[in-house]
Amino acid sequence: MPQVMIFNHSERLRDQVTSFSVDSANSIPWIVRLLENSQSPLALPGHISLFNHDCLHILLGRDRAPESEAYVIGFTMGNDINCRRIHLWIFKIFALLIYPEKYRLRWSDREEFDRGVADGRQLEVKNLNQIDFSHLQDYSVRELRQQFALSSSVK
Repeated sequence: MPQVMIFNHSERLRDQVTSFSVDSANSIPWIVRLLENSQSPLALPGHISLFNHDCLHILLGRDRAPESEAYVIGFTMGNDINCRRIHLWIFKIFALLIYPEKYRLRWSDREEFDRGVADGRQLEVKNLNQIDFSHLQDYSVRELRQQFALSSSVK
């Protein structure tokens, strides 16, 4: 069952992300950064900084549960116009079998990952992973959801 959080949509993104973020970039294992971080030369489509990833968790209304993480990563990959089926397979292989246990997707999380991919592909606004949310922190979550057409398209 998806873990959807109700964030205070009238609150600024800055306030929400401050209370949401728990990991530092240095605490993320190298193999995860290799495939998912925007600074990696081998990053898969959908690659994103940790800060922007946390912002998307908030805008998508997803908590930190493994199935929510699967959904957000799937959404980010599916929303990237360069993402192909091979990229999704590479990610799934690494995330299911190779990632350290804390970051590994459970077999049961595949459905949420696939749902995220489908929702990301359906969204009219593309490549949200390339948006620098640090410049948008003073907008409310509601305003940003409306700006990026997340209100009606994301479950």
